[in-house]
Amino acid sequence: MKLWVIEALKYLGGAGWLRMSVNKYEQELKASGSMLYTWQYDLRWAAQQLRNEKN
Repeated sequence: MKLWVIEALKYLGGAGWLRMSVNKYEQELKASGSMLYTWQYDLRWAAQQLRNEKN
């Protein structure tokens, strides 16, 4: 998930809502089973982990 967050932020110029990750990885999310239902939480958690690592 962290890679998805990084890729989305690069695409969005360093800041923005991470919805584009879902559009790009929709098929993977659907095939993953439960991640389809938890992706928003998972992306937020990955983004927070990246923020924490930066400090």
